[in-house]
Amino acid sequence: MNINPGDTQTIVFAQIVSQGINNLNSVTKLKQTAAYVKNVFDNNFTTVDIKNNAENFSPDGFKLRQNFPNPFNPETVISYELPFTGFAELSVYDILGNEVAELVNEKQSAGRYEVKFDGSNIASGVYFYKLTAGNFSETKRMVLIR
Repeated sequence: MNINPGDTQTIVFAQIVSQGINNLNSVTKLKQTAAYVKNVFDNNFTTVDIKNNAENFSPDGFKLRQNFPNPFNPETVISYELPFTGFAELSVYDILGNEVAELVNEKQSAGRYEVKFDGSNIASGVYFYKLTAGNFSETKRMVLIR
């Protein structure tokens, strides 16, 4: 199974609780319950080791991802991918189309990038961010809530 950057994964976790007749007995019961839960998990699920392979990651096309979190207050992260080296521009605009921030304006190598946007100095509302690189241009919407 391959997990690529940007793929959505489901992570399952369990919280177990046990109660005994006193504190020490509760710890013993909790250990027994944990061993039982681990046994059930091991017999019914497989685990996957996730390794950071961002260095070897080569995008197959331009991608502008939805910012996260969205809505945000006051910071959010915008991710994008470039399939080849070239000039990239990433800017934020208000609802009227006025540029409120220039986040990237430079030549960048092929790869995946994340840019933090801090909206501390702007009003709550709907904003747009636009990535332009080569012949590619895409705009997405984000919401700042105070």
